[in-house]
Amino acid sequence: MIPEYAYEAWELPPTATWDDTFKYYADQLTQAGWSGQGLTQEISGGKIGVWVDQGTKSGVVIIFIASPDGKQPVIDLAVIGK
Repeated sequence: MIPEYAYEAWELPPTATWDDTFKYYADQLTQAGWSGQGLTQEISGGKIGVWVDQGTKSGVVIIFIASPDGKQPVIDLAVIGK
């Protein structure tokens, strides 16, 4: 069976914020025709964002790990799948 998911992983500058990351993905999903708002949850060291599109039965999860010291990069992982 072929997996029906894809992912992106990024190292962002230490100054990258959750708000900017969340807005970027929300804007991209809106442009792709998704409706609804994403939900967020805080985790130790970062946040998670989730969007679900009922029409395509697809979802996106973003894991954002903030820079621990303001010098190391921010880690951003996005997974989309059915």
